[in-house]
Amino acid sequence: MLSGMGKSKQKLTPVPTRSRAVPQGKDRPQAAPGAQSAAAPDLSHIHPSLHALAVRTADLAFLADNPLDHDDREIEEMRAVLQARGQLLPIVVNRRPTPPVVLGGNKRLRAMLAEGHEWAAVVNVDLADDDAAALAVELNATQGVLWNKDRLLKALNRVGKLTLGEVRDRLMTRLAEAQKLIPKDPPASQPPAADQTGELSAGFRVLIECADEAAQLELIERLSGEGLTCRALTS
Repeated sequence: MLSGMGKSKQKLTPVPTRSRAVPQGKDRPQAAPGAQSAAAPDLSHIHPSLHALAVRTADLAFLADNPLDHDDREIEEMRAVLQARGQLLPIVVNRRPTPPVVLGGNKRLRAMLAEGHEWAAVVNVDLADDDAAALAVELNATQGVLWNKDRLLKALNRVGKLTLGEVRDRLMTRLAEAQKLIPKDPPASQPPAADQTGELSAGFRVLIECADEAAQLELIERLSGEGLTCRALTS
């Protein structure tokens, strides 16, 4: 492993001494007659196929030396996705240490805690410290995405027909900008350039009709003073 990596400032979540999965089937404690339904864990944010993998979020610890940083914007975007979709992928947890440590899914866990979720679906591995550190890198290194820009643009055009919400819309826009499908910082009000023949190259144009030549000259002078390129047309 590389040396000299800075220690993460991420604190561990408060944890009990052992992790408890949600009992399933005949092993699940049966509620006594008249028992409060509020005692049942709220797994509504987890896909039903993952309910058997649910453990308390308070029983998990973040990876203290996580080589991948997540800023507030990423957490906000993950929260928006969780709000819309729920948890569809389990978090990868090393169960050997106490408390168990998240190797893959630290961003998802942070978002789930921010949402107030007390349960999360996890997949457990049992690894020594060095091997666990390797897996934490491998899980992220193998997620490098090579987009096919034509198919991505087609997908984003389909997404554009949906109302995803402000945060998720920003996520899609940022992806399109990163892949240079749209300009990241489009120039504001830049006029199209003229070629050697004096004809304007491809771009956006506005045709303004004036009452007379005097009004036309006044308008050209004012717009030129604002840094715009104007051409007088007569008909």
